[in-house]
Amino acid sequence: MKNSFCLSLGTALFVFCAVSSTVFAADDFQSAFREGKASGEIRTFAFQRDFENKQDWEDVAMGGMFYYNTAPVKGLSAGIAFFTGQDIGSDDDKAVYGLLAKDDNGNHESYTALSHYYLQGDWYDTRIRVGAQPVKTPWLSGYDIRLTPLSFKGVGIINKSIPNTVITGYHLTGMKGWSSRKFKDFTQTPPFVPFAGVTEQNPLSIFGLEWSSDTGSQNILWSQLKAGFWDYHLKDTLNFYEVSIDVIKNIGNYTMALSPRFVQQQDIGDSILGDIDTYQAGGILSFKHKSSGLFGNVRYSTIGDDPVRSFLGLGSVIVMKTIICGDHGGDKGAAVKLGYNFSDLGLSGLTAFADYADIDGEEVDRSELDLQVEYIFSGTLDGWGVKASHAVIESDDGDYTDSRFCLSYKFDLGLS
Repeated sequence: MKNSFCLSLGTALFVFCAVSSTVFAADDFQSAFREGKASGEIRTFAFQRDFENKQDWEDVAMGGMFYYNTAPVKGLSAGIAFFTGQDIGSDDDKAVYGLLAKDDNGNHESYTALSHYYLQGDWYDTRIRVGAQPVKTPWLSGYDIRLTPLSFKGVGIINKSIPNTVITGYHLTGMKGWSSRKFKDFTQTPPFVPFAGVTEQNPLSIFGLEWSSDTGSQNILWSQLKAGFWDYHLKDTLNFYEVSIDVIKNIGNYTMALSPRFVQQQDIGDSILGDIDTYQAGGILSFKHKSSGLFGNVRYSTIGDDPVRSFLGLGSVIVMKTIICGDHGGDKGAAVKLGYNFSDLGLSGLTAFADYADIDGEEVDRSELDLQVEYIFSGTLDGWGVKASHAVIESDDGDYTDSRFCLSYKFDLGLS
């Protein structure tokens, strides 16, 4: 563990030294650091899951993320980030939830990790990143649902040269889990833990193409139209693509959006996961009231004979606090969400919602009700936020509840 951390720290120092000696030195290296930006978030989370027929989970932890980015010089900059999670009283008689790491005995363990260290170039409407970095795509992202988000290692390119179009490409060689200290091959990390016997490196390549019309269109069919295509190729494992459309229309006092989604997934090469030939078909109909804080959506999803092997992201149509439509082959699910932003009632920063999903599966039926309230402070307490949620799950595998409390403080510091 100590050697892994020293190696990561050494890599980060090498990145900064390389930048200083090759680029920044000719254009005031000190100014690049002095005019850089430090930001982060301090979090105190308490997560608990109480099961009907097995050991409960509980984590109580404090930690967060600290980021530093140099100012660009001739388009070139560098970024670094440390993530940490410290145990502050978790009950070791209960299993680790996932906010913290596990020690050799399966008990709660604190962690600190160098999670980002990258060089970044911004030229000709194109951003290039090399190194350990954040990633944001529909089916692979930081998926920030624990104390600290996921991180990824590799090369990323995002181009916006074509009007209204974003072209994205990644070649990733590793992922660092929520409470991990080091990066591992994708087949060595969730959701592929059952296939951890694989020793050969299996990189993930991602291609994305997104287009959107200009906003405020007077077209009779839509006010704005968006379309997307994403392809994920994990060597010798699986390939899948997603096609999405978002039709956004202003109707009276409501902004409506119809968002159909289709995913096709198949095994490739050595088929590490075995035979895969499945799909997800479904969509989301959402609304937001313009003159009040009312918002909501309805979702429907149907899954092929095999489960959808999801990377860690929000690509699935129905994603609840604990269950996902697609975890089991043959799933058919429907969900409805209704919420309110209380700003129009003089309670700026307060939001609440209820979300219910019912999934009829060939293997297991399950349902979930999520209740959440969140308050983002302003004024003297600007940067602070508090969120509490409770979920009730009924499943053929056993009922359980899930409770989460999150207190956070975001800060943003300019060092110039």
